[in-house]
Amino acid sequence: MKKLASLFSFILLFIIAFACQMAKNTSSITTVPDKKEISLISVGKSAVSVGEFKYVYEKNNTNDSIAYTEQSIREYLELFTNFKLKVEEAKSKGMDTTKEFTNEFAEYKKQLAKPYLTENKVTDDMVKEAYQRLKEEIRAAHILINIAPDAIPADTLTVFNRAQAIHKRAIEGEDFGKLAVEFSEDPSAKQNKGDLGYFTALQMVYQFENEAFKTPINKISPIFRTRFGYHILKVMERRPSNGEVKIAHIYLRTDGSADSVKVANEINEIDKRLAKGEAWEKLCELYSNDEKSKANGGVIDQWFSSGMLVKPLEEASFGLKEVGDISKPVRSIYGWHIIKLIERKGLAPFNEIENVLKQRVSKDSRSELNRTFLVQRLRKDDKFSENAQNKPYIFTKADSSLVKAVWNFNRADEQIGKILFTIGTQNYRIKDFFAYVEKEQQNKPNGNPRQYMENLYNQYVETSLLEYEEAHLEEKYPEFRYLVNEYREGMLLFKIMEERVWGKGVADNAGLEKFFESNREKYKWDTRVKATIYTADSQLVIDSLVADLKKDYIENINAKFAETVFKPQSTTLTADQWKSLSKIIEYMKKDTAAVLEIRGNYIQGEANTLVQERTDLIRSYLTSIGIPQNKVAQKGLGLVKNSKSSSLSYVLYTSTKNMILQKFNKNNPLTLQLNEGLFQKGDHKGLDMLKWEVGSYSISEGGKYHYIVIQEVQATRQKELSETKGVVISDYQQFLEKELIDNLKSKYRIIIDENEVKKLIKK
Repeated sequence: MKKLASLFSFILLFIIAFACQMAKNTSSITTVPDKKEISLISVGKSAVSVGEFKYVYEKNNTNDSIAYTEQSIREYLELFTNFKLKVEEAKSKGMDTTKEFTNEFAEYKKQLAKPYLTENKVTDDMVKEAYQRLKEEIRAAHILINIAPDAIPADTLTVFNRAQAIHKRAIEGEDFGKLAVEFSEDPSAKQNKGDLGYFTALQMVYQFENEAFKTPINKISPIFRTRFGYHILKVMERRPSNGEVKIAHIYLRTDGSADSVKVANEINEIDKRLAKGEAWEKLCELYSNDEKSKANGGVIDQWFSSGMLVKPLEEASFGLKEVGDISKPVRSIYGWHIIKLIERKGLAPFNEIENVLKQRVSKDSRSELNRTFLVQRLRKDDKFSENAQNKPYIFTKADSSLVKAVWNFNRADEQIGKILFTIGTQNYRIKDFFAYVEKEQQNKPNGNPRQYMENLYNQYVETSLLEYEEAHLEEKYPEFRYLVNEYREGMLLFKIMEERVWGKGVADNAGLEKFFESNREKYKWDTRVKATIYTADSQLVIDSLVADLKKDYIENINAKFAETVFKPQSTTLTADQWKSLSKIIEYMKKDTAAVLEIRGNYIQGEANTLVQERTDLIRSYLTSIGIPQNKVAQKGLGLVKNSKSSSLSYVLYTSTKNMILQKFNKNNPLTLQLNEGLFQKGDHKGLDMLKWEVGSYSISEGGKYHYIVIQEVQATRQKELSETKGVVISDYQQFLEKELIDNLKSKYRIIIDENEVKKLIKK
């Protein structure tokens, strides 16, 4: 069921994506009065227009060669009717009236509306403009004079006059850096003389970026305003884009002047060790103070372009030419860094990053410009009309309580029922605006009450225009109406199918078993063989394999154990030697088929009976802790000449099948492949070449060599439900769906206008 839910979520996302793709440039659409649409089908109480059917048909029939043929139209009409029957049933059960449904639908409807509440041409133009600007980087300095966005006109004029005086001195040739140090209210100006370094598109607020790209080198921009205040800008340099870099760093933090010399010495020592060839990853993990990146070789999981790093780090990063190059130590305001270049890339082609740029533009300050154009259009399209006589009244109610966010209005005031403005046929009264003010007011201790009331009024007009437009999208744009209806009915289809088909098919065990028993003949196994198939690229591998398969056991190449070394003439083990046997015990308890071979060695002067005693000591210990006696074997004793010690060594053997693949694939994991289980005809080419009888076979086909062992041949038989439950559930769900449609056809009246159907047929 989770898979079905995930699939449906994907379908909904596709619908929304389709809306984004198909939404037209609404600024160029001329809306026309609604006309009564011609009905093509009616199912129960619901009617489907010719327009809606064509919209859905064309969306799902993109093959021009069969589109609008009689067969295609008739087939789709049947599918569409069945779909509408299920939707009608869901409506009759009230599935579209639940709180869960209405909330979910409202949320997705907002998503579908977004492409219609934007100026697409404006967005497209801004995306293209941003791409062109990304090809260039600008180094500029600025002087900032702070002014709040909602400052009163008198204060705004005062600040503007100050900016104008500074601008005049800059134009006349005074040193821009000195003017920035003296007058700029950007806190960094005292240190950098207003120099912002290099930046490109989408890094500054749009108004600032605009002026920077319009201003020639060594020229002063006009005074301009952003939300931060008034700016005067000087362009110092321009250059082609440096592209983007991905870097790693070893970072040492400096917490104050006292440790600056110590940290400088430490970073220089790391630099020397790197120069001598020590591994970057090792030194980074040992010494870097960047806890987030040190475990990953210091790699910072982000791409950087000009303007995104502080100046020393930017110069060091972009100064590295080849991937893997490492910088000398660099000091920043954060501490000391050594930079390594991980990757570098230039600006991608427009078609590759267009969608990414659209997303960035939608989140950039450019979006404010888009909203401005949209509101301007909506004022005209939706016939916005302001009541000039009643508007002044609202500003008389602005007082100090407004900027303290405790303002309220007198509900008994007769004036508040008057119309403030009209959008389309809807009137917005003074009381509506005052209710908005009560809800949206914020504490602005330095604000001017009247100015704040004007700002709130402008916000209310914008909000009202957008809400009105969103509420009437279905009237203005038929394709949006169809899209919304398609989504609503898709949700209802999912709910009725979940209740009557999908969920029931899984949960109704009694019904499933009854269906299975009634259709047992459909579910059969053909003749099958139980087989083990080894495959290699070489006959030599197969020959070696066959030799090994004749053995009951094969050495476990992964099990390596330390020898037990004894003092001459001794049978005593140290505590560490007893402890080392735990590894053998661990292996043997995990692999119950394993057999341990003990090999005894003795030096000249020792009796072989002494070695036997040592071996018996180990065997007794192993059996005492649960290892079966028949799983511990002994190999013949041997004399080790010129040796100074005696020892026992250990070799572990395991069943051949468990170990054979590891042996052959030790150096190349594809040397030998194993496939075992039950097979039908067509499952394996090599197996199909054989006469299916119990036995072992060596064959080749298609450049592959196989050794096949057939253990059992199973005759044709009917499957049990447990062996084919997934297939039966799917078939049962199809049965339930057909049953549902048949029931609904008898429950709801279906009327199809045959004349309109014939008009749709074009081929």
